[in-house]
Amino acid sequence: MATWELWTPAVYLLGVWLLQQGLTPCPGSPLFVTCRRAHNVVLSIASFAMFAATCAGTHADGKLASLGAFLCVPIANVWSSGALIAFYWSKYYEWVDTLFLILGGKQLSALHLIHHGITPLVTYYNSIYEMGSHGAVFVLLNTLIHTIMYGYFAWPDGPLRRFRKRITQMQITQHVIGVATTVHVTMRTDCAAAQTWGNKLAIGLYILFTFLFTTWYMADQRRRSAAAAKPAEQKSQ
Repeated sequence: MATWELWTPAVYLLGVWLLQQGLTPCPGSPLFVTCRRAHNVVLSIASFAMFAATCAGTHADGKLASLGAFLCVPIANVWSSGALIAFYWSKYYEWVDTLFLILGGKQLSALHLIHHGITPLVTYYNSIYEMGSHGAVFVLLNTLIHTIMYGYFAWPDGPLRRFRKRITQMQITQHVIGVATTVHVTMRTDCAAAQTWGNKLAIGLYILFTFLFTTWYMADQRRRSAAAAKPAEQKSQ
């Protein structure tokens, strides 16, 4: 087991603290706006490429024959295995999200910090250290959502704006499916993925992410409702 990977959350948090101490927010800078858009475009395109490669590899591996095959047939195709490796490294590149939030003068939520800090760790143990046979589930869901999400971030007034209110709902659904998948695989006696350390770690973290995203979404909905009610109250007065 690679112990250095266990330190990635601490490295991330230390990096965040150093950036907060050393950077001055510049949300109105044209260079900042251009670089942030380019970053989001790169992640949207890369996410779609990983999604397409995983689809092709999953089909080539014969994993679409049944649910058991989809979850338990080992990943052997170069498209799927390559997408899993790229997916892992993309989780480090997503740390740039935090950089742009700091430069944009945004407050970093606990959800953002925990999610960005822990995700590379669990991804490593399910894609590099042990390439779990059910990894396609997580890659397909996450890259599909990120294709939409980062595309929307790049052009908030573009055609993907229709998904604005659905993005967090899709993320919650992704984590619920992640919990169900990891638990199901663990209960199967014919699935090698059940015995991996990464799968056991994923169960706990997907439960945590489901809780964090759900509570954040509910709090956000309450804030939006309260904000919408204020003009109505002022008008009635």
